[in-house]
Amino acid sequence: MLNRRNLFNFGLWGSAGALLSLPALRAATGSVSSLRPVLTPFLDALPLPPQALAIDWTPGNLPWPIFDRDVLEHVDRSQDKGKASFCRIVSEVRTVKFHHSLPATEIWGYRDDHPSLQGKKWDYALGPTFRQYWPNHNRCAGTIVRHVNNLPSMREHRGFGEPRCSVHLHGGHQESRFDGYPTDQTRPDGTIDKLTFEHGEHFDYAYPLVDSGY
Repeated sequence: MLNRRNLFNFGLWGSAGALLSLPALRAATGSVSSLRPVLTPFLDALPLPPQALAIDWTPGNLPWPIFDRDVLEHVDRSQDKGKASFCRIVSEVRTVKFHHSLPATEIWGYRDDHPSLQGKKWDYALGPTFRQYWPNHNRCAGTIVRHVNNLPSMREHRGFGEPRCSVHLHGGHQESRFDGYPTDQTRPDGTIDKLTFEHGEHFDYAYPLVDSGY
C-alpha cells in the first residue's frame, strides 16, 4: 500500500541510487564531461551590436503622425531649441548562435528597425547600442525611442515568461511615465496609465538626457 511514508522512503532510496550510480557512470564514460559537448573557448569574436540609427526628420515633419502622451513635450517641432533623435526598436523572436560549436538558440531580443535595415537579419543577442550626448539643460535635444512589441501574443505564447513589454533605462533620469513600470498604473481620479504593451502595440519613451535637478 502506498502512503506518504512509503513515498517519502521511495524518494530517498531513489536519490541514493542516483548518487551511488555516479561512480559507475564515470567509469563507463571516462568522464562526466563526456556527457555534454566540450567547447573550445575564444573561437568567436565578441559580438558588438552596431549603434542605433536615428530616423532623420525636418522641421515640422515628425517621423510618425501619432505619439504616446507627453512625448511631444520633449520635442521642438521647429528644431529652434534643438533636434531630438528618433529611433524605432522591435522586440521579436529570433535565433542566434552563442558559440561556434553550438546550434542556434531561440531568444527574445531587440532589433533596430530603422528603414534602411528592413529585410536584414539581426545576428546579435543584444539590441543596438545607444550613444548619445548628454545635453544637460536642453530637454528638446534628447532621444525618443519607439518600442514595438512583435513577440507572440498572450494567447499564442506557451512556456516561461509573458510577452508583455516594459522598458527601463537603468540609471536614466526621466519622467516616471517613461521609466519602465512592470504594470499599468491607476491615477487617483481613476484614469489608467497604460505603461505596458503587448503584441502589435508600441510605447514611445522620451529620454531628455538632462542632469538630475533640471
